[in-house]
Amino acid sequence: MSYEKRTIAVNITDPGADKRVPLLKVPTGQTYTVEGCYVVPDTTLAASTADYYQCSLENGGAAGTAQTNIGGTAGGTAGWTANTPKEITVTAGSGDLTEGQYLNLKYDEEGTIAPGRFTVIVEYVNGVGAKA
Repeated sequence: MSYEKRTIAVNITDPGADKRVPLLKVPTGQTYTVEGCYVVPDTTLAASTADYYQCSLENGGAAGTAQTNIGGTAGGTAGWTANTPKEITVTAGSGDLTEGQYLNLKYDEEGTIAPGRFTVIVEYVNGVGAKA
């Protein structure tokens, strides 16, 4: 088993409403530790307390439907700048995913917005890492 950091990137087009988007599933016999996550929008969205979106990460469990938050939130009322990453912090002790579990992006939308497309970049270790 390798303990080097790996990265995946998932492109998401305007979900249209609140959604949970599966990002990855841990293969049989493996353990992943999620260590970092960044959301990079392709569209600027001005700061607003009425019209905004935010993203967080969840351990979806083996069925993909659990809603266990594993860190902070990116976005929200502060808005977004096109092509500028925002970090979703991962709480130490929460980043561990065991075989068969899903990592989900929780997308929350408030008001009327057009987020365009955004890319979610996840850094993880195949094995037990710093955020396990």
